[in-house]
Amino acid sequence: MKQTHRHPKWSAMMLALLASVLVASRAQGQILSGEWVKESDRNIEENHKTRLRVLVLNAQGRPAALTMVKVTQLTHAFTWGIDAPAVPEARPLPVVWRCFNAVSLDPAGTLSCTRPTAEPMDTTAIDRTLASFPEDWTVRWGGVVSGDWTDAPEWIARLKGDELDTALSDHTTALLRRYAGRADGFDVYTHVRESGFIESRLGEGAIRSLFERAKAARPTATIGIRFDDVFEGPRLPGMIQRVRTLREAFVPFDSIAVSGRFGGTLVQATLREAVEWIGRLDMPVTVSGLEVGGASPAAAALNLEMVLRTFFAAPSIHAIYFTGVTRQQVTDPSAAFLDDAGQPTPTGELLDRMLHTLWWTDTELRTDAMGNARAKVFAGRYRITAMFGDGSASSVDVWLPVSGGERTVVIEPIKPDKPQDDPR
Repeated sequence: MKQTHRHPKWSAMMLALLASVLVASRAQGQILSGEWVKESDRNIEENHKTRLRVLVLNAQGRPAALTMVKVTQLTHAFTWGIDAPAVPEARPLPVVWRCFNAVSLDPAGTLSCTRPTAEPMDTTAIDRTLASFPEDWTVRWGGVVSGDWTDAPEWIARLKGDELDTALSDHTTALLRRYAGRADGFDVYTHVRESGFIESRLGEGAIRSLFERAKAARPTATIGIRFDDVFEGPRLPGMIQRVRTLREAFVPFDSIAVSGRFGGTLVQATLREAVEWIGRLDMPVTVSGLEVGGASPAAAALNLEMVLRTFFAAPSIHAIYFTGVTRQQVTDPSAAFLDDAGQPTPTGELLDRMLHTLWWTDTELRTDAMGNARAKVFAGRYRITAMFGDGSASSVDVWLPVSGGERTVVIEPIKPDKPQDDPR
């Protein structure tokens, strides 16, 4: 199934039109329009919003009518991530970086401690890497054991039978026991294909055994498998069949990770069909290593909105991780979010507008006669502030997950300590 194709040349008129659309759409946060866009808006609202009720009480504990309430979103509940080498050391993070709330260690797989080693594990590098991330970010570990022959260290490729099985299992359980409290999203087997490194050397049963030991080492960790570039050519049907085969073999995995790079001219209907195919597996899906480019910066921005809308509207997709931010961190320069001067590119501007305007809730409400104020907001962490008539204010930070019901948050002034009788 071919998911993308490249247009040989964009006319100057088309590029000018795209640029004008980009400028005109800034206030709305989006570029695209049409029936599929409206449908994606409906699906995104259904899958990522929650109903909020704020009850404001005055100092006497009675409903505070006609009180101003500020609802300020602080983070998304949905996971928007970036690969580890892309995260800058400077703080505070520059514009565009506010879009992210997670980081993936997948590209750190070349570090000795993330791959099977003949010697005791050296965790210095990865410990230092973990310490460099913002404390409130989610950390996704990513790959643990690769199914690609060329990815296996030479020493382990020489092992056979029980020695090979033990080496892979020891490596996997050691990583999970040490890092499952700080990271999650362990792709125990990556580069999965019809006949990978483990299957060809040890048989299908060894994969099941590897996952069973991983789950036993950290029962609460998310244990998954990863497929690369599934949106290109015939790889998607192969992935679907491989997942079903592993399930029938009782391999205990919790999630699926898929990577994808897009460029040229995208067809939304084809992309949506691919996402729906993956959704029928009825498992949480993480999109990793996402990169979206185009024939020009403006075309890349159009492609990016199409991909983001399609993925964010899908209930099966729980997290999205991008490959990089700068041109040095991506394979297609048009996919970069920042230019060489550190300023947002058209794709960077679009990403920021989508995630911090279109799919973001900052609003002001006013309570009714019973002290209630209601809104439908994107799931995430919020600061809710009640502005009382006497000039005082009370705030509370809350977590609002996606829910079918209404979440009630009560705000009232903190009462001063009452004088106590001296017990002496």
